[in-house]
Amino acid sequence: MAWDRYLWGVEFRGRRDDERLLIGQAWHKIDKANLYPGEPTWPLLFCTRQQAREWCRKKNESSGHLGWRFIPVKVRELVEKEPNV
Repeated sequence: MAWDRYLWGVEFRGRRDDERLLIGQAWHKIDKANLYPGEPTWPLLFCTRQQAREWCRKKNESSGHLGWRFIPVKVRELVEKEPNV
């Protein structure tokens, strides 16, 4: 059975058009004590568009004159078992 769901992520846009990337949890404060050995990094995800928009709004306000933009984007999370492994 696969884990397949739609969520909201955040796209970072720099000053140039080619500066676009889906940002990860490093942009958010992480409690390092809760990490476990071998834990993979994850994109910064939200369950609702409103939550993503609010996070982006705050970051856009604080980035001000730097020319950075944070845009909420719909993402798909798909995790499935690899056959015969």
